[in-house]
Amino acid sequence: MASSSALAPAAELELLNDGANVYKLIGPVLVKQDLAEAKANVKKRIEYITAELKRMDRALKDLEEKQNSKKESIIRLQQKMQAVQAKG
Repeated sequence: MASSSALAPAAELELLNDGANVYKLIGPVLVKQDLAEAKANVKKRIEYITAELKRMDRALKDLEEKQNSKKESIIRLQQKMQAVQAKG
């Protein structure tokens, strides 16, 4: 569910040995980073992305429900208008 841009580094980090050197790009500079810290950062990023995707899915579902409700209201109003016009 998380973005592939976050899942790829997680998979790559799992392939490394415990003593492997890991570097993090900060601006134009590569800074050495502890492997455990790098794994933790990637895990946090995946958790954040997953939570944001779930939040967006809920928001989308809510908007779709509101849209359907409004659509039903419009249909009812149109039916009432047609009934009034048929009488008149």
